[in-house]
Amino acid sequence: MNLVQLERIVFIANVGSITEAAKQLYISQSALSQMVNAVENEIGTPIFDRRVKPLRLTKSGECYVTMARYIMNVHSTMLNEIANIKGGSSGEIRVGISARRANTLMPNILKQLSVEFPHISLRLYLLDPNEFEACILRGELDIALGSLPPNDPNIGRFVLNDEKYCLVVQKNSETGNRLELLRNPNDPWAPISLEAVRNERFIATPPNTHSRDVLNSMFAEAHIHPSVSVVVPSNNNALDYVKAGLGVAVIPQDFENGNQLAYQTESLSLFNIDSKYVLRNFYLLYDNSVVVSPPHRFLINQLLARYGSLDRSLPDL
Repeated sequence: MNLVQLERIVFIANVGSITEAAKQLYISQSALSQMVNAVENEIGTPIFDRRVKPLRLTKSGECYVTMARYIMNVHSTMLNEIANIKGGSSGEIRVGISARRANTLMPNILKQLSVEFPHISLRLYLLDPNEFEACILRGELDIALGSLPPNDPNIGRFVLNDEKYCLVVQKNSETGNRLELLRNPNDPWAPISLEAVRNERFIATPPNTHSRDVLNSMFAEAHIHPSVSVVVPSNNNALDYVKAGLGVAVIPQDFENGNQLAYQTESLSLFNIDSKYVLRNFYLLYDNSVVVSPPHRFLINQLLARYGSLDRSLPDL
């Protein structure tokens, strides 16, 4: 077997379908199936259970894919080291990031990277932050930007900034007008207690997500048990539902279009929350067990500069 076979088996495992994998790889389904059969004949056991959809790895297949990812990571590390010796003149940087930050943070950073390293490409993977650490350890991402700290000691991290959660309500609604009476005109961002909205309907992300866990902690701290009447996939959706008058929400203040919202917009009123859970960290994650090439180092330093991080140096590897 060869590296191409390893990569394609892993790709099929990720996609869950030989047909879909062939389509995305721009090869015929029959050719990809023949390659899988050849590998299975070589190792003497099936890799995929074809009786279910999406395809499921057999026990042997799980072992194969785990080791294939390891080999691919070693191969990528070797190429990165060679590129580092050559001065990082070419290659690709794979970044895990949320859709919002991809739209608001990366365009200017990418422009700076393209000027400094014109032959380096940047590939963004829009993933759930819960996946970042595992993807870095499997060698599928070079760096990631998310709100969850790493657990594995092989994952290096920088804390880029703290984002404040705030209460968002529809402006000029009954609730919005009532809360405006509580606002200090001399200090419009003075915190208010969630106790003031204990009877409101809340719009929130699903249970067991980071934002929902924070919200539940705030509820417990304020000794309230409000109703979550609308469950949305992300804070993007929550903001839209608040604008539509379907409830109130707690979201990061640095939110819309990557810019901090004012305490009042055309359709929203925002209030800081009196809570010890109001701050959340934003992390830059990377694999500290591999060589950091000059383009990677440049990108990381640009991100650190963008957020004014006090810890500006990468360890020498």
